[in-house]
Amino acid sequence: MHQAILRLWWFACGVLLAASAVAQTLAIGRPAPDFETIDLQQGCLFRLSEHKGKVIIVNFWASWCKPCQAEMPAIEAYYRKHQADGLK
Repeated sequence: MHQAILRLWWFACGVLLAASAVAQTLAIGRPAPDFETIDLQQGCLFRLSEHKGKVIIVNFWASWCKPCQAEMPAIEAYYRKHQADGLK
């Protein structure tokens, strides 16, 4: 159990670092900066640069965040509608 919590903590740190890097370099009309994280559905490494030309939703959220909870049904519905078209 302790190892699972430690892994979750390191994953959260990685997500926060990625979010920080993305937030600092985003600009309208410019490509998103490359980052990597764990694909929680597949359990493997996800690297943004390996999906060039595809539409990808990146959403940083927290389960305790009320606005995040409110937006999740709409994001889930959009994903389900378009995943057959290759949406990640």
